[in-house]
Amino acid sequence: DAVVRFAAANHMAVRGHVLVWHDQVPQWVRNGTFSREEARALLKEHIERVVGRYRGRIVAWDVVNEAIADTGANGLRESPWLRLIGPD
Repeated sequence: DAVVRFAAANHMAVRGHVLVWHDQVPQWVRNGTFSREEARALLKEHIERVVGRYRGRIVAWDVVNEAIADTGANGLRESPWLRLIGPD
């Protein structure tokens, strides 16, 4: 909030980084045994709340960060979201 207020006061644009990242996931999600549908609903609610909070004050969003793995056969980084929702 402070960054967004500072930017507005100084006529600066703000880019939102990031809505979904494999490394910043609460333990209750990491350790959760949610169904795919429940996990999708959690993720959707999170994104809608954050984007809604800053509606009109963020000029662009990085939605997913580091989804591509550095190594591995499937190309996707292991994450709670990949485990819970799948590759789509």
